[in-house]
Amino acid sequence: MMSTINTSACTTEPSLQKSELVEKEEKEHYDDVAEAEAEADDSEKADNEEMRRQMGELPTLAFLPQHRRQLLRLLDKLLSFHQWADAARVISLLLQSSPTGTLTEIQLRRLFMAMCEIEKRLGDAADFHHEVKRRLGEYIEQMISPSMNATAKLELANFYFSQGEYQEAYGEVKKAQMAWSHENLAQDTHGKGNPFMNLTLGMICYKLWYKNAIPEDMKIQRSDVIGPAWEERGIFDSDLEAGFEGPSVFLARGLDTRLLPIKLRPMYEDIEICIQKYRQLADNNVYEEGVQCLSNALHSSPPKSASLDALEPLIQLLLLGDRVTDAGAELVKACFQFDYSAIPFGLRARFVECFAPKEVDTISSCYQAALKIDATCSSYVEDLIKIHGNRNTSNEHSTMVLLEMIPRHIDAMVPSGDLVGLVGRDCVGREVKTSVWEELASCFLTVSNYFQGRIMSEILSERIVRATWKTRFRWWKEKHFRETSLFSQATISEQACIAGSSNTESNLPLLPGDDELLARKAACACHLYGPSDEYVVLALNLLNIRGNNDDISFLEMHMQSALNFCGSVGSH
Repeated sequence: MMSTINTSACTTEPSLQKSELVEKEEKEHYDDVAEAEAEADDSEKADNEEMRRQMGELPTLAFLPQHRRQLLRLLDKLLSFHQWADAARVISLLLQSSPTGTLTEIQLRRLFMAMCEIEKRLGDAADFHHEVKRRLGEYIEQMISPSMNATAKLELANFYFSQGEYQEAYGEVKKAQMAWSHENLAQDTHGKGNPFMNLTLGMICYKLWYKNAIPEDMKIQRSDVIGPAWEERGIFDSDLEAGFEGPSVFLARGLDTRLLPIKLRPMYEDIEICIQKYRQLADNNVYEEGVQCLSNALHSSPPKSASLDALEPLIQLLLLGDRVTDAGAELVKACFQFDYSAIPFGLRARFVECFAPKEVDTISSCYQAALKIDATCSSYVEDLIKIHGNRNTSNEHSTMVLLEMIPRHIDAMVPSGDLVGLVGRDCVGREVKTSVWEELASCFLTVSNYFQGRIMSEILSERIVRATWKTRFRWWKEKHFRETSLFSQATISEQACIAGSSNTESNLPLLPGDDELLARKAACACHLYGPSDEYVVLALNLLNIRGNNDDISFLEMHMQSALNFCGSVGSH
């Protein structure tokens, strides 16, 4: 019996081991199958996510820092080659795959500026406009500090302003102003705010008011930019005695569009009624806000670059509102505040010319101050010549003013090359205008004929002035009165005449108008260096070959009364 039981037990034990082994193998098989199915699910899920990312339904995975740097370098190259569409895709990819905080503020600003440029280039044609707005919002939200956030909003406002979207620009700059005020409340002791934000807000208000309040027939178009704001209108003495308060733009003469960018309507009714109706255009909150912001920017302490930038639009806005007295007061203060810039002096000179033309001394002193700061401005010299050029022969003061200011202007001008004239040629440099050389020659002739002794003794008695003229003689001889340029042209002209050319004029290197310029420059040279100077002799020969009798007569007249300024100064 015991034997039977033991045999049965031995038989059962191997069966159990075999069963456990089978179960273990089956479990491992099922685990492998489950793992394979899970991997397949994960792979399918990953493929679906990647597809959704490509379709824009899910954000792109974050790039490594080195990948972002490579994309930024690629962006710079695309922008430099003007590949705007490809650059737009790179920007979109960078923003999508850069979580908050991964891009530095400098990198974000680079992207922002690039997006603004792309928007200007592509516009709605590439459907980039809405993408820019959405991404710029995200860009601003990633700013770390409130001050940087305010800067971003200000840049966004400037972007909208450049696109002519003034209402959106107004909203963004107000947000920027609030963000900046919150951050700098303790530092803004004067309560005037940031000058750059004031300038931006003031310009936006200016454009908004001009766009919405000014009638279309009074707005200045591009073709109207140069010239007076209106044609001459008849204003009688009775009009000047009208009962309105203060001066008005309606009573000015020759006010150009740089000061008053508007076309005033002809007056078909009483002048007082016209002025009252016009002034009602400025009865507007946006106008007042623009004036206040530009004024705050102008008078910021200490002055910033935005301060001077605010001057001209503020004067325009004040004159557009017919606030002539306020505009004049601002210009007077600006001449003291920005005595390092020619802009306020030039603006004030033109302002006084229009509203107080009899104040010749004030106008002249403004142009002189402007030329002492920026001697390269030809318009200031020409305006000064208009004041003093039509002088009486006995007006020694006018002659002295021009003898000081015109040489300053010529000192600052560097001719483009050896050619006598620049008309019709592509060249680099600044040539003195013919009218300026003619006026200088006329001044020398006046000195020679009427009061040579007094003026020469005054110049020669001042050591600094005498040293300046000695340096000037050498400088002008090298830059403005070079004999080599004339010698080559005279040789070509003589050869053309010897060859018997039927059309000698067409073979000469001078262009129309160059004869007049050459004669005026040579006239100045004969007063400076004497009538026997090589430049003068060569110029006269060249004019004789070309046969222009008027210019020959002009030069010979000056040669007969030559001052020989260089010889007089050199002997002292």
